[in-house]
Amino acid sequence: MRLLLRFNSNEAYRRYVQIEGGGVLLTVVALSLFVWGGVMQVNQNIAYPWLGTLIILPFVYMSAWVDRRLKEIDSEHVTHQELRKQRRLMKVGKR
Repeated sequence: MRLLLRFNSNEAYRRYVQIEGGGVLLTVVALSLFVWGGVMQVNQNIAYPWLGTLIILPFVYMSAWVDRRLKEIDSEHVTHQELRKQRRLMKVGKR
């Protein structure tokens, strides 16, 4: 988050970067509680794996949403999707 905040001083850009950072923090806390609940064997029923999925999906959606907004504000912003594509191309080139 600190790295992204160095690239652009636009207030909207900074707000979206902070929203994504907060989302990461909330997801880590929620997953920690989820794992702790599994260790303590709280809520051990058939729907327990779905709970983990419901913790991750909002973060994935929010991350993509924030990336689109950042790209609109700063045309030079590199999205997660662009990074993924570049990594795949680099792996193919090394073979």
